[in-house]
Amino acid sequence: EMDFIMCNPPFYESEEAFQKENSRKLRNLANSRQKNGTANNNNKNNNQSSKTGSNNFGGTGNELWYPGGEVNFIRTMIKESSKYKHQCLWFTSLVSRKEHIPMIEDMLYDNNHLKLTKVVEMGQGQKTVSIVVWSFMDWEEHLQWSTRRRWGGR
Repeated sequence: EMDFIMCNPPFYESEEAFQKENSRKLRNLANSRQKNGTANNNNKNNNQSSKTGSNNFGGTGNELWYPGGEVNFIRTMIKESSKYKHQCLWFTSLVSRKEHIPMIEDMLYDNNHLKLTKVVEMGQGQKTVSIVVWSFMDWEEHLQWSTRRRWGGR
């Protein structure tokens, strides 16, 4: 049994989409540094970034892109999570793009087997992300789960 599963899904639909976003982000960062007078060619991270084309979100291909992007990955995760509905209390996934939330909410609502769903928005500075949460168990089953798992300090 697992109390929850947390996923940070691949954001991009393809390597090409990743490269395009990466190029845009690096251009914006360079422009911002020049504008603010903070460009520093001696910075090890700047040199690494320019040499490899890497960015501030690292990972291998299967961690960064998935056919259909994060929406399709989460769709697959919701479908596959039903196989483990009695083994896991909560399933969660990060959602990086706010415009994807309505589609993902529709997927959750269309699944008749889900008992509880929630979208939690979080933010710091200019960056906001959401976490979608779902469970195949109702509140009574959650109480039974917590008793069985001896939550509550006993």
